[in-house]
Amino acid sequence: AQFDVVLPLEVIEHVNDVEGFVHSLAALTRPGGVVVLSTLNRTATSYLLGIVAAEKVLQWVPKGTHEWSKFVQPDELAMLATQAG
Repeated sequence: AQFDVVLPLEVIEHVNDVEGFVHSLAALTRPGGVVVLSTLNRTATSYLLGIVAAEKVLQWVPKGTHEWSKFVQPDELAMLATQAG
């Protein structure tokens, strides 16, 4: 199946095969459709808010939910999206 809009919000930072995931998103999107992603950028601020604050201090999500090394920077995501078509 293909869709006009594919909306993976706050997912990509949990995926082991980011390149394969982005290719899957492209395959799920109809020609002329749109993929809208949101994710944590790999910055010091995102580490402090996404891991220290959300996991350790406020305990909004379980410890270990996020791995900072899996956070994707905008230029990396743009490159992957271009490669996926």
